[in-house]
Amino acid sequence: MSLVEHIVNDSVMTITLNDETRRNALSDELLSELVTAIDTADADPNVRVVIVTNSGTVFSAGANLRERSSTSAPTVALSDLFLKIRNSPRSSWGALPGTAWPAESDSPQSLTSQSPSTLPRSASARSGSA
Repeated sequence: MSLVEHIVNDSVMTITLNDETRRNALSDELLSELVTAIDTADADPNVRVVIVTNSGTVFSAGANLRERSSTSAPTVALSDLFLKIRNSPRSSWGALPGTAWPAESDSPQSLTSQSPSTLPRSASARSGSA
C-alpha cells in the first residue's frame, strides 16, 4: 500500500496522505512519496493545481518523532518539502478536515465545504499561479 496516492482529474492533481494507522505522520517513507508526487505534478504540463488532502480523520500528526529522534539523518528534510511546494510552478492548496483559525479571522470556520477559490489565503499553501 502506498502512503501517498495521487490522481489527476482535468488539470487538478489530488495528493492524498494515506497512512491512517500512524495518523499521516511525516515519516521518511511518506515524505519521499509526497516529494515524488509533487515532482510528478511539476513534470506534467497538464496539471495546473495540486490539492493535498488526507484519508481518515487527521490530516497529519506532524513529524514522525520516533524517526526524527533516531541517530540517522532523515531522507527528506521537512524544510526541503516546504521549499519544494513553495517553489513549485503549480498552485497548491490544502484540503483539511474540520475547522481552522485563519489569520485574518477571530473565530474558527469550517473549511471542508469551501472550494479552493473561497478559502482564505492563510488556510492554504499558495505556491504559484494556476
